[in-house]
Amino acid sequence: MSENEIRYKSNVAAILRNPRGRILICERLGVAGAWQFPQGGIDGGETPEQALIREVGEEIGVEAEDIRILERKGPYRYLYGNGRIKRGHHGKEQLYFLCDYGGPDARINVDTKHPEFQAFRWIAPEDFQISWLPEMKREVYPHGFRGVLRGENLRLSGMNPVDPKGHNAALRPRTYADIRVFFTRHRCLSRLRLVGMSRRRGMTLRHLR
Repeated sequence: MSENEIRYKSNVAAILRNPRGRILICERLGVAGAWQFPQGGIDGGETPEQALIREVGEEIGVEAEDIRILERKGPYRYLYGNGRIKRGHHGKEQLYFLCDYGGPDARINVDTKHPEFQAFRWIAPEDFQISWLPEMKREVYPHGFRGVLRGENLRLSGMNPVDPKGHNAALRPRTYADIRVFFTRHRCLSRLRLVGMSRRRGMTLRHLR
């Protein structure tokens, strides 16, 4: 399958921050220890901002007047893996929003009409654990996380170091063989980015075929 044939579902994720600087994470329903941000797909005709407001309302009961959008980063892409296709898509491209939350904790409610989560809590940003995430999200999630919280000088537990340009240093290819493997495993990355990496190392496109 060529890169042009891969279809991504547009998605938004909300990083809510309270006045104490802590961020909201929610535990997935029926999956103990799986903590993540409220998130969901962008419906037809919606802007990402509209999708964000709808999703936090549906998933945690938060109203639009309770949040103020500060920053948006992305999209960042990932594949479901193992050739899986969900509703015609091979993966997601996710926009991350940093939002100030001004409402009381009592207003946050995960026991919604169609629940996605079973618990919530506030944590310091640096306490987020990559091990809480499913494997398919572990390489891309931190880039969005750091993108909107870049002033926090984060070092997330269980994550490989990220260079100043936001690339995962442990994943950056250094040889022809590395780039071939990288392109095979990470088709969600743009070909232009791979071309750029190859040129910086004195390689040509023929090495990527």
